[in-house]
Amino acid sequence: MNKKIVTICIFVVFMLTAVTLSSAISTNKTDILLRKQLTKHSSTFDNITFEIITDKKEYKLREPVNISFKLTNTGGENITITTPDTKTHDFIVLKSWFKRYQWSDGKSFHQTVTKINISAGETIFWNHTWNQKGKIFNFMPLIFRRQVRPGSYCIIGIIPEMICNVKYIAYTYVDISR
Repeated sequence: MNKKIVTICIFVVFMLTAVTLSSAISTNKTDILLRKQLTKHSSTFDNITFEIITDKKEYKLREPVNISFKLTNTGGENITITTPDTKTHDFIVLKSWFKRYQWSDGKSFHQTVTKINISAGETIFWNHTWNQKGKIFNFMPLIFRRQVRPGSYCIIGIIPEMICNVKYIAYTYVDISR
């Protein structure tokens, strides 16, 4: 019985170490590939332009990253965006295709249809600060967040929509260095 438990523990430690090393070994080539595949920093649909903006592109370790969502009605008529719950927007931080942080993780939202009314020519801003904490593994509980490593990170902003789940998406990149 004890040998089985020891064997299982060794296997789990081995797997956790292998996953940690594989994400630590990720090279800049993967980040460059990610940048080439995602080319738009904003999206426009139905006279709505959605942008995600940071106050700068390069940050030091542990320096807060200020993120702004900018939603602009570029048309001549009022527009209403309907979301399935009170989560009107979200953002995800990726490094080499792995999710390191998601703003809505661990938060609860009322299951009430929410409408965002935007007048013609109006711009709406949502501002957030990411403290550079992220999950080591996607399956880990949120309490295990820690300081992310230096490198290039992709911040993806999302506005969910009733009809097709995600209608507006934009992204930007930030570099974190020592």
